[in-house]
Amino acid sequence: MPRKVRPAKREFEVNGRKWLAEFTMHAGTDRQAPNLMVIFRDPVRAVPDRYNTLPAGKPKMPKEAAKQVTDDELRALLQRSVAMKRLT
Repeated sequence: MPRKVRPAKREFEVNGRKWLAEFTMHAGTDRQAPNLMVIFRDPVRAVPDRYNTLPAGKPKMPKEAAKQVTDDELRALLQRSVAMKRLT
């Protein structure tokens, strides 16, 4: 049974507004080749949560990715992200 990989979090700023990026594993349709998903959360909830997967060439472990991805890369990823659908 695979062990659970803990998510990593990092704050960054876009146009004066703080965002929280949460790096987490996401298997999608292929559990053998999981992607690293980044969930973008607006702490004041003015904007719904958004998500995107980290592009190829970036670390697959959440803790390493949180250290290596720059704020500019996070801003670009947020700009191309999609709104999360609520399950409730």
